[in-house]
Amino acid sequence: MEVLLLAFIAFLILLGWVFLGKNRDGSARSASITYTKKHALLSPAERSFYGVLQQAVGNTYHIHAKVRLADLIQPASSLSRSDWRTALNRIDRKHLDFVLVDPSTTEVMYAIELDDSSHSSDKRVQRDTFVNAALESAGLRLIRVPAKSAYSLSEVRSMLGFEANPQSSGTTAPATPTCPKCAAPMVKRQASRGEHAGKLFWACSRYPECRSIVSINN
Repeated sequence: MEVLLLAFIAFLILLGWVFLGKNRDGSARSASITYTKKHALLSPAERSFYGVLQQAVGNTYHIHAKVRLADLIQPASSLSRSDWRTALNRIDRKHLDFVLVDPSTTEVMYAIELDDSSHSSDKRVQRDTFVNAALESAGLRLIRVPAKSAYSLSEVRSMLGFEANPQSSGTTAPATPTCPKCAAPMVKRQASRGEHAGKLFWACSRYPECRSIVSINN
């Protein structure tokens, strides 16, 4: 009986040593996981473009940087479960440089990519071709901008379809835009009722087939 008791005690001691050893190994592994902070969210070229983009859009849109593609689009619900998962995996680890968002609804109106020399590689060309097709299928307009060290306000406004408003001291207003969902011309309307009564907005000329709108901040 004493032999069995001693054997049981020895087993408990051995089990304790094994447990403590695993904990020490886990602590050592945790201690070795270290990171360093990146200098900035945007590269110098992206920061240069961002500053001009802010001037170009004014209060018309909010600007978001480094947005995941999966936060902007999703696989169609008509896909089978396996095809849906495959489609999600294809966009899951990709992001866009900038998106312009309607401040009143948070709807994404434009996506913007800065294309530097890395976009000429075969792998990047394939990636860009896929992103172009994915956004087009979702009805989201993508603007590709050649990356460079500096940008002029006029060229950025032109890329976005914006023009200067001579009556507003350097602020900007959209020229007649195309619909971000179907690319049809948009027409200026005024809300007649509700909380936005009296406010101007752009409405798709294909209404009611397409109900896309773009707010105009007065």
